[in-house]
Amino acid sequence: MAPSPRQGRTSRYTLRGSDTDYEAALARLKLPVLAVGVENDSLAPPGASDHLLQKIPAAPVSRWHYSEALAGGHRLDHFRWVRHSDGMSAYITDWISGRLTTRQDGAVQQSTQTDPAGEGRPGRGGD
Repeated sequence: MAPSPRQGRTSRYTLRGSDTDYEAALARLKLPVLAVGVENDSLAPPGASDHLLQKIPAAPVSRWHYSEALAGGHRLDHFRWVRHSDGMSAYITDWISGRLTTRQDGAVQQSTQTDPAGEGRPGRGGD
């Protein structure tokens, strides 16, 4: 099934032929979400990301901005970041593994918590 072309006009997620209410499913989502913005991304500007994130009010959201400085000075945009993705890949890997936490002020720091099972892996902290 392909997404409806109306999503761009209506900002509602629907799939032709599907009975699933994707808007309701997004509203119920409680899994951690990492929202990554990319410098010079005119196809997914911060306002569009903000609008999408409003659809997941129950989910803990960590936000991060991938800048040209973090990409080694390479020019970035909606597509070009893929050519210079090492920094983004490393950050996402650290986020997934729980090595990062996000403070209330939005700054990112290394996690110092270990997982409750005591396996030595960093905890999710404040993500």
